[in-house]
Amino acid sequence: SFHDKNQRYALASSGNATDVGETTVAQVNHGLTTDFPMTHGYGAGQQTSWPTYTGEITRFPFAASVGAIDSSDIGEMTDAVAQLGIGTDAINNIGYTVGGGNGPGDSDSDKIQTFTFASPSSATDVGEMPTGVSAGTLHDDASYGFHASGHKYPPETWQDNIFRITKASWNGVTDVGEAITGTSGGGQRRSSSTTHGYQHGGQSPIIDTIQKFTFASPSTSTDVGDIGPTRSGAPGGSGLKGVGGASAPDYGYCHGGDPGPGATAAQLNEIQRYSF
Repeated sequence: SFHDKNQRYALASSGNATDVGETTVAQVNHGLTTDFPMTHGYGAGQQTSWPTYTGEITRFPFAASVGAIDSSDIGEMTDAVAQLGIGTDAINNIGYTVGGGNGPGDSDSDKIQTFTFASPSSATDVGEMPTGVSAGTLHDDASYGFHASGHKYPPETWQDNIFRITKASWNGVTDVGEAITGTSGGGQRRSSSTTHGYQHGGQSPIIDTIQKFTFASPSTSTDVGDIGPTRSGAPGGSGLKGVGGASAPDYGYCHGGDPGPGATAAQLNEIQRYSF
């Protein structure tokens, strides 16, 4: 379902999430990143109904008191897309997006766009991926962005590529490795340490795998663990799709998610943590 909640939870200790504000409109498949040094969260691209997609750029403050962290519309992307990769160029303090789904029957976007954190924000098309992509994961180090896995259309299929994007030029995109499985479709989400990118969960089929790949020497991902829950009665037994992700210095977090058809318990509200 679609909702308009902004929620937060503490990374320093275990605890439940708190509803702290509202987005500009009820939505799903919304990409999120932060500025540097992390004073605001930024969103780009969203699905507001089926099959309506918008390219709104939104911003909300981290320092505001609970109940006051509402999102504000500060600009527009060049396309109306959702399920895009989104990251931060910390050196230049700008956001960027990769690909995105344009809706049923349309090709996935191959655009790399940057956007300013100042309001009003403006998005600029600065480069292209080798193919249209959506629903992958995007990971950052200082010099590069890494786009892993995802959906591509046409032809409609899942891909296992790990692409490295050079932030200095944006057009320097290189295929540097493969994920364990070509699975995504809105299901794989990210966390990152300072040296590695992590993916957890996914769909087509629904999986419970935690995958890790290195930034220094990009190569095939390795399976380093599993997320829950066990999908009792569901084909395949375990895993989550549509799960969110966050990072602390030593841990990755996954929150929410859908166990998929056939499961007897919908584990949509769990917050899970794994060690880097």
